[in-house]
Amino acid sequence: MAESNQWEKNNFPRTLEALVLHVLSPVGAEVLTRKFDEMDEQTLEEDRNRFYEVFYSVFDDQSAAMNSILKGKELFTQQ
Repeated sequence: MAESNQWEKNNFPRTLEALVLHVLSPVGAEVLTRKFDEMDEQTLEEDRNRFYEVFYSVFDDQSAAMNSILKGKELFTQQ
């Protein structure tokens, strides 16, 4: 069981990176950012900043992750 948890711990960031950079659809980007907005309204600024710091830290190229999400939102609004 511990071996499984170790695998998940080591691979989760790469899985998240692959999902955001290569699989995230326009609808997925919209849902993700709406959830971020909801979370932003319910958390303190310090906690919010820490969340985004940790979230984006899993990406080798943080700008690419942000661009992927923003591009998805743009495509969603064009539909």
